[in-house]
Amino acid sequence: TFATGYVAFDALAKPLSIQDPNTSSAVVSNHLSNNLSKNSPATDLGELLSAYYAQEANYQSVRSQVFAWYGEKKNGCVAFAATALRAIGIAIPLADTFEEDLVALDTKPFVHYLLEKMHWQRIEELNQARPGDIGVTIMDAEFKEYPTHIFVFARWLAKDDLVALVLDNQGYLIPRPLRSTPANAKKYPDKDPTAFLIRPRHRSEEHTS
Repeated sequence: TFATGYVAFDALAKPLSIQDPNTSSAVVSNHLSNNLSKNSPATDLGELLSAYYAQEANYQSVRSQVFAWYGEKKNGCVAFAATALRAIGIAIPLADTFEEDLVALDTKPFVHYLLEKMHWQRIEELNQARPGDIGVTIMDAEFKEYPTHIFVFARWLAKDDLVALVLDNQGYLIPRPLRSTPANAKKYPDKDPTAFLIRPRHRSEEHTS
């Protein structure tokens, strides 16, 4: 879902409102990067995002941060994804806009930022989803240039049926069908199908453009 109402704009221009310095975005990012560099060969930003966000304590931390600067979870799918990315050191701007909509709150500018500014990869083959991919659903029927929802792919629940476990403002590791079928529609009502995925770049590529 895309945001239709905002908290005061000057609040968005400030850093995330975190009182405990041990849970700040910078500290979390450094801790995460150090641990992964020591304990795994992960250099992919999607792997970093999944390693962080798929831990329930970290999901709850992201949720708390969203409530601190946005105020609620309704229409907050982009806020959740942007905050999770900020937690691993990807500086999604809170105050930047695209066509007068906020990058950190609205689906259209968020997708534009990831594809056009970050130069991340658009993936059409949904069965190739990887942990940490950003899911982008079909366009809204009324606001036609705005995807209805953004989520982070965590892992497959039933790959043959293209049913994933995802992380978003609706919950922690919740089932979501990526493809619309009669069976999926019956089992998972009110879940729009996924149009495409956005794949974060390899960390070594982040400063090449």
